[in-house]
Parts: sequence; C-alpha cells; structure tokens
Amino acid sequence: MDDLEKSRALVFGAGAPVEAGPQDELAKARALVFGGPVEPDKPSAVGPKWQDNIMPALGMGMTDMGIGLKQRAYEFMANEQNKLAGAGGKISAALGIPDFNDKLKALQQEIIAKRATDKELANAPGGTIGAIGGRALLATPFSFLPGGATLGGAMLTSGLSSMMEPTVGDESVTKNAALGMAGGGIGYGLGKVLGKIISPAIKPADKSVETLLQNGVPVRLDQASNSSVVKNVAAAMDNLPFTAGVRQAQKTAQNEGLNRAVARTMGSDANKLTDEAMGAIRDQLGQKFTDLSARNTLTDTPTLLQGLINIQNQSIPKLPDNIKGAVQAHINDIVSKIDPATGTIPGGVYRMLDTQLGKTLRKGGDLGHAVGEVRDALRSAMDNSISAADSAAWKEVRKQYANMMAAANSRNAAGDILPRTLYTQTAKGNSSVKFGGGTDLADIARAARQVVPDPIPNSGTAQRALYQNLLGYGSLGGAGAGYGAATGRDPMDTAAMALGIGLGGNLGARVLGSNVGGAYMSNTLTPELLKRLLAQSGGLLGGTAARPYPN
Repeated sequence: MDDLEKSRALVFGAGAPVEAGPQDELAKARALVFGGPVEPDKPSAVGPKWQDNIMPALGMGMTDMGIGLKQRAYEFMANEQNKLAGAGGKISAALGIPDFNDKLKALQQEIIAKRATDKELANAPGGTIGAIGGRALLATPFSFLPGGATLGGAMLTSGLSSMMEPTVGDESVTKNAALGMAGGGIGYGLGKVLGKIISPAIKPADKSVETLLQNGVPVRLDQASNSSVVKNVAAAMDNLPFTAGVRQAQKTAQNEGLNRAVARTMGSDANKLTDEAMGAIRDQLGQKFTDLSARNTLTDTPTLLQGLINIQNQSIPKLPDNIKGAVQAHINDIVSKIDPATGTIPGGVYRMLDTQLGKTLRKGGDLGHAVGEVRDALRSAMDNSISAADSAAWKEVRKQYANMMAAANSRNAAGDILPRTLYTQTAKGNSSVKFGGGTDLADIARAARQVVPDPIPNSGTAQRALYQNLLGYGSLGGAGAGYGAATGRDPMDTAAMALGIGLGGNLGARVLGSNVGGAYMSNTLTPELLKRLLAQSGGLLGGTAARPYPN
C-alpha cells in the first residue's frame, strides 16, 4: 500500500478509524489527499449550551470595547499627525513616534480577522447575550454620570458607549452613535413606564435606613437594596483588586458617620471615639453637671428620705453582712448633709455626694447594686428640685451622660462604634429599647444593628488573597482567556486586555457604594435605577445592532 492509499485509509476509515491517527498525522493525510497546508485541526472551544459560552462571550464583548477605544485613540493620533505632514513627520520619526496611520490600518485588519474568528462564538447559544453583557459591565456606569437620569443624558451616554464599537471600511462611528442614542432614548422611555408600574409595589423606605440617613450616616446602595444579586456583587467587590480600596473607603466613611452620630448624642462631634475623645466628653459633661448643680438646690428631701428608708427596710437586710455597713454609711452621709434649718442640700454638696456614690458603684457586685439604688434615690430627688429655667438643660446632660456610658463600652480599639454592642449597652439601662422605645441613641443603635456591620480590620490573610485572585483575576482574566481559547487568539493577550478594561469596575464600586440619600427617602430609588439601567442597556443594543459579523 503506497502513501496515498494509506492516507485515504486514514482519512476515510478503510482499515483504521480516523481517531486512530494522531492529529498531526491526520492533518498530513488530509493534505496529501485534498491538498492544502499541513495543519492539525483545532478543536472548537464553543459549547452546545449557552452556559458554556457566556464567559468567553463576556470576554469577547469587553475586548470589542477595548479595541474600539484603542481605534478611536489611533484615529485621533493619526489625524493629528496628518495635520503635521512634512516637518511633523520628521519630528515624529526623530522622536521614535510610530506612524499612527500604519497602526490604524493594522488594527483594522485585526478587527476584520477578529470578526471572522468571532463568528462561531457570536452565533452560538449565549453568544449574543454574553457579548452585550461584556459591554454592559463596562458601559453601564456611564448611566450614573451627572444628568444620566434625564432623556438627554441617557441618549448622550448611550451614544458615547456605542462609539466604542470597532469599525472597518465604510462603517460609521456616527451611525453607531446615532443608533446608540436612539436605543438610549427607547430604554429611557421603557424605564419610565416600568418605573411607574412598579412604584406602587415598592415597600416603604426601611425605617432603619431612614434613621441612619437622618442622623448623617451614609448608607450604601447595596445596603438599602433588597436584591440578593446586588448584595452578592457588592460583597464580591469587597475583595476585588480593582474595587477593594474604594469599598474600604466607603466603609470607613460610614463608620466615621456612625461615630459622629453617636458622639452628637453626647454633645460632641468626634469622628473617632478613642479613649482620649471619650475622656474629653466626660470632662465636658462633668463641668455641665457642676455648673447646673451650683445654681440649684435639692429641695425635695421628703422624696429622698422616703427612698432611703425603703432601701434600709427592704434592700439592706438582704445583703451580706460585710456589705451592709458600707451601704448604711452612704445613707448616713447623705442624711447628715441635709441643712436642718432649710431641709435642703446645696447643689455643690449634692454633686460631691453623687461623685462618691459613683466611685463605689463602679466596684460592682452586691455593693455596687445596692449603692446604685441609693444614688437613684438621690438623683430622683435632685431631678425634682431643678429650677424650671434649668430643667431642660439638666435632663439633656443627664441623657448625654447615660449615652456616654453606653458608648464607652461599645467601641473597638480604633475608636469605632460596634453597632451590635451599642444596642446591647443601650438596652441594659432601658428595658423599653427592646420594644422600640428609648432615647435618640437607642434609635441609632437599633438602626445601625440592622444595616451597618461591625468594623473588621483588613487582615490581609491568605484567604483574602485567594478570594481576590478568584473573584478578580479569575472573573476578568478568565473571561478574556476563555474568549481567546474559543476564537483561536492568544489567551494571554485577550486576558491582559480584559484585565486592563476591568479597571472600569472601580467606577462600578463607586456606584454600588454611593449614598442612597434622598432618592431612598422619597421612595424613588428602585424606579430611578431601573430607568438608568434600561436607558443604558437600550443604548448598548442600539449601538451593537450594526455589528457586522460575517455569515
């Protein structure tokens, strides 16, 4: 059997199945029988199901926009070089600046070749969806630029994103932009219509979000959203190399906003509640107590004495013998300070008694609890004795001091409030907190517990690095590499391009982390988002309508 007969047997299966020969031998046999170059067959990376093609198609869409952006830049540079024909050309050559006319021609050939290799993937199940999705990942943030919510803004941003479509021959950037603007206008109209339809079904603004916004605490869009998709995307962005820094800055701003909100309930504006800051707040409140006490007198001694008698008859007998004397000594000291002539206690003396009781109370245990009852009786009598002119200020300082004690036990080492601990501390001194009551600090603590996570330092652990690689480089680089493998292009080249374009995710992180503010308060957030996203998506569809993949 000569070589031709052996080749025919290998190709057509006479005497041996085709699969029996290695790919290079099979290619040589086909070349001998049919003629043509001796190249092995390249198996297609395009799958039969849409799930197989989404990621490569995403890479295709992102790569298209990257090439289009490069083409627009080349066109600009070529035009500038053409203006400087002659002397300008000599200067460019002397400086080693390439001829962008040549680079533009080479890029156009690359685009033509790319379309040929894209054909199979573009027409495969999931190909079109993935390609548009790749563009949307990069172009959608345009809709959040100033004015993006208006008809003109939607058309303009959609037109700009559609200008990034690569062009060859007589294809027109202007036509693509016009189609994009038209699509943006249609998407804007659909967004308005659907927004009106779904607005009645939107639940009222969450009370926790309202409370935080009213107190100056930024609330991110992903925190206000009920969408699990939005929340999952935001969580992934916490670890992406392109977005982690932005997300951390947003969390820091929120933590500082919460710190300030808590500090304002103590008469301060500190954005970090460090030990030094809390010490300054304590001294400030202590001075207010001293000033108010000095110009008031405890006159309600009947209430005071009745309270002390109740403690003597009901609480002290239940105490251990080694504690009874200390509690009785505090009671005797208070009684001895009552002026026999007036039946009152001067304000300065009251302040001294309150401070002494506080020192004993902080020892805790049975002694601290019993002395706390004595101090409550003393303070109750003083509250009833404050003049009308000072009553509001006295109550405010008393509330601020209680808030200070709760906040002091609800911080981390960096001086940031721990929302869950703050809620527990406010509920300790006021049982009504667990039933929706309490002070302004309780309202903030209740809301923060629902929305704001406890601040966690960036540990930089190996696990975090793994997530960054998987979510960042795995998603963007994988999409680009998958596209390269599917179309015969260099996977490293397309992966690098996708990663470069992926820096646009930084803007996406800013969108998800933007303060919802008044839009959420007025119950227009969801229709507004829908309108913007539909407007931009309409522009993408319009801009890609003229994309001429070969049939």
